[in-house]
Amino acid sequence: MIPIIDVKNLKYSYKNGKIILDIKEFIVNKGEKIFLFGPSGCGKTTFLSTLAGIIPAHEGSLKVFGTEFIGAKTSVKDRIRGSQMGYIFQMFNLIPYLNVLDNILLPTKLNPKKREKLDNHALLIKCKEIAKALNIEHIFLKKANEISVGQQQRVAAARALLGSPKLIIADEPTSSLDAEAREMFLENLFAQCDAQKTTLIFVSHDKGLAKFFPRQIALPEINRAQI
Repeated sequence: MIPIIDVKNLKYSYKNGKIILDIKEFIVNKGEKIFLFGPSGCGKTTFLSTLAGIIPAHEGSLKVFGTEFIGAKTSVKDRIRGSQMGYIFQMFNLIPYLNVLDNILLPTKLNPKKREKLDNHALLIKCKEIAKALNIEHIFLKKANEISVGQQQRVAAARALLGSPKLIIADEPTSSLDAEAREMFLENLFAQCDAQKTTLIFVSHDKGLAKFFPRQIALPEINRAQI
């Protein structure tokens, strides 16, 4: 079985030459739920951005869905990220003047690959299914700046899940929630990933969340760079 992500001797450095990432090996298999943790400033967001093809690493090997990202054209990485990944940002990145429904549907409008198997009616039904599972279907018509932080978080998750991505990357999405809300969010996210057979890489500095994940990885332990 080809891993979802296969990293070998990956290095990333800033323009000033300071090495931020030096990863000997990092492998993610289909269906895994991985908790990647470490203190602020250890390179978590940089690593995620590299895995997603948002920023380019130039040394080593980084294969995503079997495609080598090192040296690949930006268009190739954009296509894979747009069609096969969902990304939950720490700050959610919702459009404040759009309502909840339009925020969830936005990636399908920007990337046709997200909706190629669904017509408008089927897409709306799928959107409602995910929203119901995350308990946000009742706020569809509210604007993003009119809902709570917890609701914004679930909208961001629904947006990432729509289109049945093969991989979800979540960057500190629970940092602004209390313990009860964090656990509820994880339950809902896990259920949706299981239903869609989606692999999950979940990043946080909160080691208390590790107990919910079958596999836990401390980034400082696999990153040989001295940040």
